Amino acid sequence: MVKRIFLTHHSHTDIGYTDDFGKIAEDHADFPGPGFRVLPEDRFFSERSQFRWTCETSWMVRSYFQKRPGKIPEFVRRVKEGRIEITALYLNLTDLYDFEMLIRSLSYSEELKKKYGIEIKTAMNCDINGLSWNMPNYWKNAGLNIF
Repeated sequence: MVKRIFLTHHSHTDIGYTDDFGKIAEDHADFPGPGFRVLPEDRFFSERSQFRWTCETSWMVRSYFQKRPGKIPEFVRRVKEGRIEITALYLNLTDLYDFEMLIRSLSYSEELKKKYGIEIKTAMNCDINGLSWNMPNYWKNAGLNIF
C-alpha cells in the first residue's frame, strides 16, 4: 500500500491570541525565512511537487518587508513565479468592521499590486466569527477571482 503525506507550511495571523502584538509582528516577519531556504532545494521536483506558501494576510507581508527590506526582490520574484501567494485582506475580518474598514482592508494589497506588478487574486478570511454579506462584492470589484 502506498501512502502519501501532504505537508502545508502555514502561519496563521491571530494577533492577541497567542501573544501580544509586538511579538506577533516580529514572528510573522520571520516566518518566510525557512520557506526561502526550502525553495531552491526542490528544483528537481515536478512543478506540482514544488514547495508553495500562501501568506494568509497582506499585513504579514508588510511586517516582513519592513523588517527585511533586502529580501523584497526575492520575495516579489517568488510571488511572480507562483511559489508564494499573497492574499488580499490586510488582516482577518471581524463583524465589527464598518463599511470604510471593509474597503480599506484591500488597500495594502492594491498597493503591492501596483508597486511590484504582482497579481493578487484571492482573499482569505480564517478563524473569524463574522463576514459582511457584501464582502464578496468588494472582492469581485477589486479583481479577486473568488467566484
